Amino acid sequence: MTPLDWTHAVRDVPGEGLAIERIATPEEAQRLAEVLEIISVDKLIARYRLTPRSGGRLALTGTVDAQVTQECVVTLDPVASTLSLPLDVVFTSTPSRDDLTGESSLDDLDSPDEEPIENGVVDVGRIVLEEMTSGLDPYPRRPDASFDWTDARDEAAAEKPFAALARLRKPLSPD
Repeated sequence: MTPLDWTHAVRDVPGEGLAIERIATPEEAQRLAEVLEIISVDKLIARYRLTPRSGGRLALTGTVDAQVTQECVVTLDPVASTLSLPLDVVFTSTPSRDDLTGESSLDDLDSPDEEPIENGVVDVGRIVLEEMTSGLDPYPRRPDASFDWTDARDEAAAEKPFAALARLRKPLSPD
């Protein structure tokens, strides 16, 4: 189960479509932050439209806008960021020919992603989670953060480049 229980029964979507705006509750935002392994999801608004298509398919289009707080990879201080992510998915009850054959083409990159309709229900919350996962900065960094670290061993080696070889040399014995 995803942290966002935002599902819709296909039978409840009228022929002209359904326009929806969902705002994550504090509990949903907390669960989402835990799943994403970030400090917090401060705001999450999904504006989307579900539109019936031929062949029992359902199109999902819209945007996800979020404000999140992550840890700086250098200082571990909080770093706030804003996400604006597009939604463009087609839910289908039958697998595509490419899914069955394992073949695809470059034209597939321009077409919307296809997701399954499971038990007559589309899981928009899972799609929002996936988009946020891919949209987060993998290495958030405060603008003024700098990584200044030196290893004392490296400094010693830099001063005397042959010091390690000198330690390996055995003293000559008079024998």
